[in-house]
Amino acid sequence: LSYKLADTVSVSGGIGVTWDALESASVGYEPNRVLLGSASISLSDGSIWSDKEAGLNLSGSFTVGAPTSLSDQLTNKLFTMTPAASMSWKLGDFSLTGSTSFSKIFNRTNQATLDCSGFDDPGQCRQGRLLSDSLTAESVDGEVVLTGTGLTSFAVGYGLSAGYAPMDGLSIGLGLS
Repeated sequence: LSYKLADTVSVSGGIGVTWDALESASVGYEPNRVLLGSASISLSDGSIWSDKEAGLNLSGSFTVGAPTSLSDQLTNKLFTMTPAASMSWKLGDFSLTGSTSFSKIFNRTNQATLDCSGFDDPGQCRQGRLLSDSLTAESVDGEVVLTGTGLTSFAVGYGLSAGYAPMDGLSIGLGLS
């Protein structure tokens, strides 16, 4: 969902949904399970600065994410904030774009936890959830804290892409991030 506020400024929002139609050993969920992804809202400007003669354009965005996915909830995420910027250079039919982003992740705790309040035996709650023998868990006020699984508080992203548009309506690109 997107709404244009001005010539190059827009606000957008979205949420992902995953549907596992078949039972899969790699996922471990029953068939037809639907899971929400992370929700986000973004404010973006497609041209903060540009030099048309040189073919340069600077764009940016600011995104706030909400913890609607199961993964976000298990890692006690409150929300994320991500400013991002990209610089593109267009020369004839060729283009080159570099981008960078920085995310601050706000978590309720610095360790992943499981809510085991519905289990009489916390051992049953932990069963099958520890991915490695090196991970340990302890029960604290009805929650099982997965010790040794510290949560990430910051993330930095960067990318580089190149494109070629030999004719109107056709473009070929390659990107790394």
